[in-house]
Amino acid sequence: TDTQHHLEALADFRLRLNALESSTPSSGQSAKDTTSNTAGASPDQAAAFDPLGNAKDQQEALALMFRAADIGHSAKRWDIHEAWSLRVAQEFHSQGDEERSLGLPISPLCDRCGFVLPTSQMGFLQFVCLPTWNAIARFEACMQTLLAPPAPPPLQSSSSSCQAESKSGEERRASRRGFSRISLSGFTAPPAGLPPVVHMSTVKPMEESRSARSITKECLQQCEDNFKEWKQQAEALKAEKEKDKDHSDK
Repeated sequence: TDTQHHLEALADFRLRLNALESSTPSSGQSAKDTTSNTAGASPDQAAAFDPLGNAKDQQEALALMFRAADIGHSAKRWDIHEAWSLRVAQEFHSQGDEERSLGLPISPLCDRCGFVLPTSQMGFLQFVCLPTWNAIARFEACMQTLLAPPAPPPLQSSSSSCQAESKSGEERRASRRGFSRISLSGFTAPPAGLPPVVHMSTVKPMEESRSARSITKECLQQCEDNFKEWKQQAEALKAEKEKDKDHSDK
């Protein structure tokens, strides 16, 4: 991932996302918040964002997801993220060693001299990964709002309920006289206009499904947890360094 290009694309996507959120305020920010966030945007950037109907907007959303996949180890559990962080650092340092041997300028992040992995990863997660996952989580919330099923029809009016209750009373009286009009093979049909009766004994308990959870929010939470772990390691290294310095001064 070209970090500079990624940050520029992310900034543009966030401005477009503000426009989308302003049209679906229940997905996250209020209209007031999104108006203030788009105050400095150009007309093109603040234009309506339609990833469901506009091919260019779809491409922009998919491109950000592709970049998120490229830095996806930042949102994996700690042991996987740590292992990939070490591999990436080693790859960069190998490039820096080669550049040094050829007398070339050492590329950014490729110099192993003075390199501290926890501090480096803190910056990477704070300025690249967390903003990316946060933007995708916001985008997912907007899509869930736009793709949500329509609201159920309103409940019957009180007059309709009274009519249904009256008719139900007539059915019960007829049943007691020995000729129920609504019995069929042991199943008692509901009065007209009411939904079928569902016996609780036939309802299976709902099981929590991982696929039903918000994937991007899980990624965002894991990335935040990984950042906290790197921060703890960086603070521990700093404290150890200061302790060694105190001993050397004595």
